[in-house]
Amino acid sequence: RHAKERGLVVGVCSNVYPRYVDQNLPLLGLHRDLDFAATSYEAGALKPSRDVFDAAARKASHVNRLLHGRTQPDVAPGQVLHVGDDLEKDYLAARAVGMHALLFDPDGKAADAAAERGVPASDVIR
Repeated sequence: RHAKERGLVVGVCSNVYPRYVDQNLPLLGLHRDLDFAATSYEAGALKPSRDVFDAAARKASHVNRLLHGRTQPDVAPGQVLHVGDDLEKDYLAARAVGMHALLFDPDGKAADAAAERGVPASDVIR
């Protein structure tokens, strides 16, 4: 919600079918705060494939133009912050395509593996 209040484009990028997004995000109350969903099904690949992250950037670009004007440039990977709970499929994959990333690790179970892979402690959130 805070990102939306600041005019940022907010989306979800997930290894699910679009129907899952349509049915479950409203149940969680998240649909009001999201501008788009990029799914692995639509991208034809699963995370950590670059295709899923590229699809998210394309959708973010489209929404950005709708919200802020048709002359807005494409959203570049370096302008995207991806937050995910899987070290390989989310954090490392997003970083590999040039996005900023945070690893959501509420239980602290991924901290050691993240450190071993060179993930700064400041990029791991609980």
